[in-house]
Amino acid sequence: MVTTPYILTEVSNFLDQLPQVVKPTFYSVFSRAVTEVLEELFQGSKRVVTEDSFTKLGLADAGIVEAAKDGCLVLTVDLPLVLRLQSAGAAVLIFNHVRERAWSPEP
Repeated sequence: MVTTPYILTEVSNFLDQLPQVVKPTFYSVFSRAVTEVLEELFQGSKRVVTEDSFTKLGLADAGIVEAAKDGCLVLTVDLPLVLRLQSAGAAVLIFNHVRERAWSPEP
């Protein structure tokens, strides 16, 4: 599984909003994922901000667009990002569709 520093920063910021009583547990899981599960792709901000997608999507999502150019499958709920990736011919899955399918009873 691949991530970028921009994605990790956003996740960390979300975790920081959790109640103090659960933060240590979530930070521990996050730390373990970063060190044991995830492969971090680094794209310099100087490069990412020169891409067309930066002005439309922001730094984190523009970094995702760049990672997708390297053949990464993107999993997201962000519709503007989905549309940008689809228009570029990148592989993208909409997480809500995956979740719905997983929770739907078998026929």
